[in-house]
Amino acid sequence: MLDFGVLGIFVEATKNTATLQIFVDLILCALFIIVWLRHDTRRTGRSFPLWAIITLAVGAFGPLLYLLTRKS
Repeated sequence: MLDFGVLGIFVEATKNTATLQIFVDLILCALFIIVWLRHDTRRTGRSFPLWAIITLAVGAFGPLLYLLTRKS
């Protein structure tokens, strides 16, 4: 982010088909994780908007933190 900026990441991600495929895969994984988060936060009574924002902001560290702080 420091080298390219927020919009620059999207420019770099679409430079060729290989980077585009990786970018699309990461977006799909994030969407699947957010859908799972919605289901699990409803079941456990936790705040979905909070965890969705954390996941969108820090990527895979959001769900990891969610799982580490989750009570079974």
